[in-house]
Amino acid sequence: MNGFCRLVQHLLLENGITDEDIHIERTLELPGYFRPTKKWDMVVVHKKKLIAALEFKSMAGSFGNNFNNRAEEAIGTGADMRLAIKKGVFGRGARPWIGWLMLLEESEDSMRPAQIKEPHFPALPDFQGKSIAGRFEALLRKLVSEGLFDSSALLMCTRDGGQRGLYTEPVKDLGMGQFLSSLAGHIRKSL
Repeated sequence: MNGFCRLVQHLLLENGITDEDIHIERTLELPGYFRPTKKWDMVVVHKKKLIAALEFKSMAGSFGNNFNNRAEEAIGTGADMRLAIKKGVFGRGARPWIGWLMLLEESEDSMRPAQIKEPHFPALPDFQGKSIAGRFEALLRKLVSEGLFDSSALLMCTRDGGQRGLYTEPVKDLGMGQFLSSLAGHIRKSL
């Protein structure tokens, strides 16, 4: 994930954000609405104004249980941040960019249709017959379409390929190009 973090950092610097404005390893806590603070993976603060907050997450193995945990984390993080913004926690009129980048292990287990237990009601069609990768695709699109995040990206890599920086983008609309373009556009409007 460090490589993706550096890529985003480079984009920020190219668009007028300074190194001092980019927080990666420390001072990553931002206030929430339902909790006192949440530690993000990257925070961008320019002239005391929150410009962006990003999460860089990965998953390898134990896909069934971990998908639900990641989904709950993303939904909770997005809802908490959006309400904090709405309630003026970051100042009146603040509109920071919120992003979620997911790196998923590409394996037989993450690519085959995953089982769904439906003892009382059927799961939504978006999840029927989907692999874990397909579930992440549906989740990430919903996070953006429902306004919890401004952009999201789904990247995949094998265990070996990931160590060498090799990854794939299973769907174009959840790729790095769209993710970085959305962030760059926000930066240009914010400065």
